[in-house]
Amino acid sequence: MRRIALIAAALLVGACATHPPTPPRAPSTAQDWPSLAPVTLGHSVQVRQILHAAFQTHTVDLQCVVTVDSDRMTVIGLNTLGLRAFKVTYDGARIDEQRAPQVPAFVAGARLIEDIQLAFWPLPALQAALAPAGWTVTEPFAGTRRLLRDDALIAEVHYAGAEPWSGRVWLVNFRDRYSLAIDTSPL
Repeated sequence: MRRIALIAAALLVGACATHPPTPPRAPSTAQDWPSLAPVTLGHSVQVRQILHAAFQTHTVDLQCVVTVDSDRMTVIGLNTLGLRAFKVTYDGARIDEQRAPQVPAFVAGARLIEDIQLAFWPLPALQAALAPAGWTVTEPFAGTRRLLRDDALIAEVHYAGAEPWSGRVWLVNFRDRYSLAIDTSPL
């Protein structure tokens, strides 16, 4: 019996040794900073966004409708066929996410809310909310916003024009190695 147990253990160890390496992990579903309440945007907005997301060798294109008022932020995403891929609602306290099974894991509701806020929220609101959590948000020159943690550059946002809610915005997350190109137009 002992001999069988030793053989089984040897086979198990051998199987582990030949198991292919795990692929690089996808970015976490949320950053480790607090999401801002919708009211901190300072005004209501409803826009259409074309979102091009890239993570490693994966890409996804989505059409989104983003609605923000003082009580709620809602993002509805449609795939290239016009079918609903997800709906994310954030009321300042809780994120509710409904998603189709084919939506890649790296397109996560909490992450999307935080990336939209990083790119489109007023700088003073971001600084006030993120500084107590150890984050620094700066705009070192026109058209560029940076997110830092312990002096390390985590993410950078570039704006094609002066008005972020109209035009193209690029966001690169260096820590989790993904990028977004967002084309925004009013509804």
